[in-house]
Amino acid sequence: MKTTDFLMPIKGTLLSIEQVPDEIFSERVMGDGFAIDMSGNEVISPVNGTVDSVFPGGHAVCIRGDCGADFMIHVGLETYKLEGVNKPKVKAGQRVRQGDLLIKTNARRIRKATSSSITPVVFLHGETVNLLKENQLLDAGAANIISISKEDS
Repeated sequence: MKTTDFLMPIKGTLLSIEQVPDEIFSERVMGDGFAIDMSGNEVISPVNGTVDSVFPGGHAVCIRGDCGADFMIHVGLETYKLEGVNKPKVKAGQRVRQGDLLIKTNARRIRKATSSSITPVVFLHGETVNLLKENQLLDAGAANIISISKEDS
C-alpha cells in the first residue's frame, strides 16, 4: 500500500496509538494504528472501499478498503454515551470514495462532555503502521500521513 492511499480522516493532531488513554487501543489489542486528537467535525473516508459496519449511535465505522486494508475509525472514546453527537452519513454495504463524508460529529461537545476527544484508527489484520507526520495538526484529507506494512503469513 502506498502512503498516498490513506488520507487523514478528520482534522486534528496525528498521534501514536500509544497515546490513546484506553488500553484496548494503546496496547494494540485490536491491532496497530494511530490516533487523532480531533478538532474537526467531519469524518471522511480515507480510502475507496466499502463500509463494513456502522456502530449504533455512529461512534465507529469499519471500512474494507480497496487497497486491502480493513480498519475502524472510532470517533472519540466515550461518544457512544452521547446521544446525537455522531451522525452517520453512510450505512453498511455502501461504497465510498476517498473524501466522502462518513460521520458528522461535534468535536467541541465531545471535548466538553467526555475525558478525551482522541479518535483511534485501528487496522484489523496485522498491519504495522508508521506515522509520517506525528504530532502535526493536519486537515481532513491530508495525504502522506502514515505508511502501512503487512507481514506475509
